[in-house]
Amino acid sequence: KQARKGRAVSVDENVVQYKSVPFSCPETASTNKGLPITMSKLPPWHHGAISKAQAEELGAPYETGAWFVYTGSNKSSILAFKFKGKVTTHALAKINDVWTVNKKHFGIKAANMGKLIQRLTKPLDGWPAPLSIPIFKDGKPFDECDDLDWVPYYHGAKKKEECDEALQKLGMKDGTFMVRLYKANQFDLFVLTVVYKNKPTHHQIAKTADGWTINRKAVEGATSLRRLIAALATPKDFWPVPLLLPVINYSSYAAMIPSKVAGLLKDKAAEPAAAQESEPAKESEP
Repeated sequence: KQARKGRAVSVDENVVQYKSVPFSCPETASTNKGLPITMSKLPPWHHGAISKAQAEELGAPYETGAWFVYTGSNKSSILAFKFKGKVTTHALAKINDVWTVNKKHFGIKAANMGKLIQRLTKPLDGWPAPLSIPIFKDGKPFDECDDLDWVPYYHGAKKKEECDEALQKLGMKDGTFMVRLYKANQFDLFVLTVVYKNKPTHHQIAKTADGWTINRKAVEGATSLRRLIAALATPKDFWPVPLLLPVINYSSYAAMIPSKVAGLLKDKAAEPAAAQESEPAKESEP
């Protein structure tokens, strides 16, 4: 079947598409534990058998919303999800022919893991925030992905009014954010647009000899744009609201997709939705 209007559609019994990227999900009828360890059949966001410590190390540098699946020590499937600066882990299991996360199906009644994951990319009562940035097994390491084509929420020379309009259409949820150039072809000065108190605010990001700054303030560990954004996912005295919901630019993000599926990616915006409310820190000037 063909995707219509950017929606996820079934391709076959165990494949769904997320923004036209296939979520292939082979599984066996003989186990409730999850996927078999057959790496050639696993989807690109499944990292196979790794330890919890390895999963936490893998996800640690990434921004909020980043996620992947791995096989735990007891051969169970685990969803790793970066939220509020921490890599959280959640058990995926098939119970009574329905895939669950932390033993809850949230009314989804997904027949395979891919459909459950796809549903978690959208707003869901009882789940903290949508999954938004998949970490692919064969993708480049985080520290090699600071080329702007690899920054998933970078929107080029989009105008301030265009960012405001995009966020308005997405519901003005606090913590929704995107990054754009301050001036065309000037690649050391950017603007971070983030929703705070239900309205867009704009903040200067600069690349300096000593690292990256926000509103001319240095941030510890911000040796790259992506590390700066990751650092702002947690509350700080000088920062108004944690960055929780990236607006993904899928035309650029294609570079992070394995080559066998990169050509399937379409140019469309993400659909971030409300996360659980968190109390913002003191407001700073744009």
